[in-house]
Amino acid sequence: QREIRGLLGARRILRMYSRLSLLTVPPARLQARQSICHCDNQGVVPDHIVAASLLYLFRDESLGGTSFFVPKKPAHVISRLLHDASTMTREAFRRRHRIAPGYCTASNEYFELAGTVPARWNRIIFYDGGIFHSAAIAAPEKLTDDPRTGRLTHNGFFDCTRKAR
Repeated sequence: QREIRGLLGARRILRMYSRLSLLTVPPARLQARQSICHCDNQGVVPDHIVAASLLYLFRDESLGGTSFFVPKKPAHVISRLLHDASTMTREAFRRRHRIAPGYCTASNEYFELAGTVPARWNRIIFYDGGIFHSAAIAAPEKLTDDPRTGRLTHNGFFDCTRKAR
């Protein structure tokens, strides 16, 4: 725990929470906010950091790992994109930003794919929640609502004070 916090630039854990996630939605039915990568540090004060973890609880690696992205546009453009994704219909968002409903698996006009961590049964990854990321769903037709065979993950979030620089 101490080593991971240090690597992420975190000092003390103030709050933490977790949830189970089972991806089941076909790409055409995703909302605009689900069709772009995201970060987990929205609303976090500057002297805090959100550390995140993801534990893969499925055996079929073809259900996808996690991809990480770097913004290609200035912060104000990305901020507008995120706002629009949360407030616009998927059709209006598609027209304005040219992003169709679907899982974010590759670079686009706004983000460059930096890398993907493949899924492995019982693998846990830790990352800075301020990094843009998305589930790497290359075979959405395999998604199912059966937690025994579907893409089930355990997601952890840790609000931490930032390590002194």
